[in-house]
Amino acid sequence: MPVFFKLLIRSCLEGIAVGWVFLAILVVANVGQLGDRIFASSTPILALFLLGVGFAITFGSASMGIAVMSLSKSSIEFEDDDKDPDYKFPY
Repeated sequence: MPVFFKLLIRSCLEGIAVGWVFLAILVVANVGQLGDRIFASSTPILALFLLGVGFAITFGSASMGIAVMSLSKSSIEFEDDDKDPDYKFPY
């Protein structure tokens, strides 16, 4: 697997973990009566699942974006032989 995909997968998983920890803190600290509203509903599992998916997508995507934007031109490695290592980026 190319190094770039490993970077994306690792940063996405890190972002998901950060998002879920942040969600847990919000629910446990009862910020904006979020915990009370979730557990007073008739389907708290569904509410937690939907919040968890939303936080996972948001924080995972943000973490992947930060990882890609922090790459420098010299940190990109060419693993395939058919690609030119002397390729100049257009910017």
